[in-house]
Amino acid sequence: MHVFTPPTAPCHPIQRMRPTRAVIDPSAISQNVSTLKSLAGSAGFMAVVKADGYGHGASIAASAALRAGADCLGVALIEEAIHLRHQGFTCPIQVLGSIVPEAADLAARYRIVPTVTDRELIRALAATGEKSGQPIPIQIKIDTGMSRLGFPPEAAAEIAAFISQHTGLTLDGCMTHLATADAPDLSHARRQVQRFMDAVSAIRNRGIDPGTLNAANTAATLSLPDSRLDRVRCGIGIYGLYPDPAFTSRIHLNPAMTLETRILHLKTVPAHTAISYGRTHITASERRIATLPIGYADGYPRCLSNTAVVRINGTACPLVGRVCMDMCMVDVTEAPDVSSGDRVILFGRDQTGALSAETVAGWAGTINYEITSAITARIPREIKGN
Repeated sequence: MHVFTPPTAPCHPIQRMRPTRAVIDPSAISQNVSTLKSLAGSAGFMAVVKADGYGHGASIAASAALRAGADCLGVALIEEAIHLRHQGFTCPIQVLGSIVPEAADLAARYRIVPTVTDRELIRALAATGEKSGQPIPIQIKIDTGMSRLGFPPEAAAEIAAFISQHTGLTLDGCMTHLATADAPDLSHARRQVQRFMDAVSAIRNRGIDPGTLNAANTAATLSLPDSRLDRVRCGIGIYGLYPDPAFTSRIHLNPAMTLETRILHLKTVPAHTAISYGRTHITASERRIATLPIGYADGYPRCLSNTAVVRINGTACPLVGRVCMDMCMVDVTEAPDVSSGDRVILFGRDQTGALSAETVAGWAGTINYEITSAITARIPREIKGN
């Protein structure tokens, strides 16, 4: 092999040449925020943009949500919050997951609201706030039935009192997370809300202001009015995706992502031809096979092998053989006038119709959250119309 000699001319950014992309519609996100805000009434609205905005691009999602009236942002990691600060977002940003005590200085420096789940973190944040002379706002996570993070409800008042002893802290609010707000049976979710309010009452009985109260995710915003409280935290819904198929009849949301590519290669193969690794698909007759430049390294699940369909020129074309790391194959025999370079919809909408992320999730045996969030950084996010 020849040794590569770098060019002497200035290097320019490399243009993405592969025709696979996730097209994001910010106006859909804004419309969904407006729709959900109308249900929330006077409650504040947090747009949850963790996991790179559920795969849609955190900056794109945050900008669209704030334009529609969201007053703050929620993320899972402090790194996600810092990234948004570097992108120029100045609104309140809360880390909904926990942070390590070593990150207390970062929370203060970037004016990020941490969620506290143990005393060690509270002490670290208090020391940082006292040293800087600027109290750090924090939120108490109360575990009312998710059994993931948070203080038990019976400890909430004691924790609030512990926080009030530190001049380096202010109690910005209290929160809980509902485990079954998307279920047909809401009895557990209602019990969680009651436990949360009992804990809040105990805090108030200590003469302590519990701050902003928030418990409602998208599902609870739709199904449990009593959970909306001072602020709702909507994630999946702002992207036009439903927390459960049962909600599709209750509210109209606009999907904001279309995952698309173009046909890379076309060939006609005879009967008894094996397609892809493992020979899991053998053609029964002469077939027209299209190769697509997308695979499981892009977040298109391998479990869709021999299961999913894609849309080409308005025709549903079945995926045949195993999904490879970088490519997959579909049978386009029944699709009229197919050519190399034709647009392919893996999920989303074009002028000929739609293929929902929920449908793809059903084929994959998972949820729509995972389908969009799994799209990797190899896939560029492009704003619709640009």
